[in-house]
Amino acid sequence: MFQEPPGHFACTAVSFGLPVETIFIILGIDVLMDMARTSVNVIGNCLATAVIARSENEFNDEVARNLALNRGKYPKFNYSA
Repeated sequence: MFQEPPGHFACTAVSFGLPVETIFIILGIDVLMDMARTSVNVIGNCLATAVIARSENEFNDEVARNLALNRGKYPKFNYSA
């Protein structure tokens, strides 16, 4: 796979007359903003899943409450119905 030499981005930015320091600051801040966007996306997906499951009567409030109170310890399910 082709690897660009170090400084290739900076040389390209300078050749277009762009401020290199500003670009690197923006890229550094974007890493943190990307983490925040990902967190919001994951929370939204979990919430949507719970809403859809509840609307289809597939969400079990008792199991969810037990999971929350037991801090993640899964209850033993009885699969023989």
